[in-house]
Amino acid sequence: MKDAQVVLAATGGHQDYAGNEVTGIDLAANAPAWALLRASSAPGDVVADAPYYRDGLPSSRHTYNAVQYSTTRQRLMLHGTRFAYGNGRSYPPSNGFNLATGQWDSAGTWKDGKNALCRDAYDNCWAVDSFFQLWRWTAETDTWALRGRFGGAIYPAMAHDWKRNLLFQLSWGNGEADGVGATAFKYTSNGRVQTALTIKPSAAYTQWLADTPSYASMAYDPDGDRFLYWDGNSQRLYQITPNDTNIWDMAIVATAGTLPPRQTGSYGRLAYIASLRGCVVMPSGHEPLYFIKVA
Repeated sequence: MKDAQVVLAATGGHQDYAGNEVTGIDLAANAPAWALLRASSAPGDVVADAPYYRDGLPSSRHTYNAVQYSTTRQRLMLHGTRFAYGNGRSYPPSNGFNLATGQWDSAGTWKDGKNALCRDAYDNCWAVDSFFQLWRWTAETDTWALRGRFGGAIYPAMAHDWKRNLLFQLSWGNGEADGVGATAFKYTSNGRVQTALTIKPSAAYTQWLADTPSYASMAYDPDGDRFLYWDGNSQRLYQITPNDTNIWDMAIVATAGTLPPRQTGSYGRLAYIASLRGCVVMPSGHEPLYFIKVA
């Protein structure tokens, strides 16, 4: 997402979809409408189980939160290639798309990357791996660096608190419908320090535990100084309010109107748009966008 522009780039992957077109919609426009920013590779150029198609363009993949707009690079960055079209194999190449020209950068322009979980206020992106490690991509240098190694797995969802300069991670089980219990951590000192958090008992927290959310999305709302957590299966929007202690509050955000349809896989499908003071949710590629005003 760039400002109030929502962009879908090379979405699909695995056995879902092979197209690598780029489409976008500017929600700040007087009459928002989807536009094709770059056509897909020709069907004859599509090849399964590869980071690039025969025409040299990036393959379709599961994007999750790996697609982040870089203000430093003036590019839509696709960090790593996760679950590419075919048998869902993953590859290290990262890709860039120039929104101004409607062109992909050539293969090898960007260093190999990791699948980002979130972007921070300084235009850097954060990712985790299966070795309990936290990594940061620095936009200025196009480099990934290990920031912290911890004693347990780090599960999605994750977002960056712009005011306190910390990362917040919250999940039920492993965040993907496996495991049990709540996991909540904050990461400070540029990702080097991990601190366990407690969510204060409340009706909202009891409901969240009962929902056992999976593949949820989370974004930081700097205007309300809160994290907004969308569970597509329960169709509930939660807010977690940070503070300077290790005990944080949770509440359910009141919503009205037509809610997005029930969808288990909402991972990466929520974004907070500051200029509109609300959240946009895209349940799937077959559904329209839904806007939830929160301020």
